[in-house]
Amino acid sequence: MHSAVADKPVDLDRRRRLRTMLSRRRRFWRSVFTFVIATTVMVLLVLANRDAQQFRRINQEARAIAEALQAKAAETGDLPLLMPNLPSPYGEAAKRYYFNMYYVEQQRWSRPAGVCCSKKPWDFFLRSSGRVVVLYDGDKFVAQWMPEDEFHKLADKLGFGRLTATSP
Repeated sequence: MHSAVADKPVDLDRRRRLRTMLSRRRRFWRSVFTFVIATTVMVLLVLANRDAQQFRRINQEARAIAEALQAKAAETGDLPLLMPNLPSPYGEAAKRYYFNMYYVEQQRWSRPAGVCCSKKPWDFFLRSSGRVVVLYDGDKFVAQWMPEDEFHKLADKLGFGRLTATSP
């Protein structure tokens, strides 16, 4: 004799296995999703940290150049016509910049006058690329970050047009 009660344990066992399998599948995909999100967040944090460190270093270099120019002008009483020697650890930084030796003449009719700018734009992962420029406003030298599109709009006015015309 075959009764409906005898089929029930087999049916219950199949449902239990199906429920366990679906639970494991959900847990697997939830773990994959969590792993992907956590990895993405970690990569973005690393990139943001890298960008912040590079941005800080670039601006420190430009400030060192502006301070060296200011010190040279105060020492001699004239505006420097050449890039001054920079203190350590910025000694090699001057090689990464175009120096506009015509800024002395330019500052008489256009202010601020561009003194120097980075040769190539600095690229970042999470912020727009740009250049660091050192400007002379008639009174002091100041370092400033400039997004690349703004730099190209102002390059001629600042005196960098002829310097950067051949740069890629």
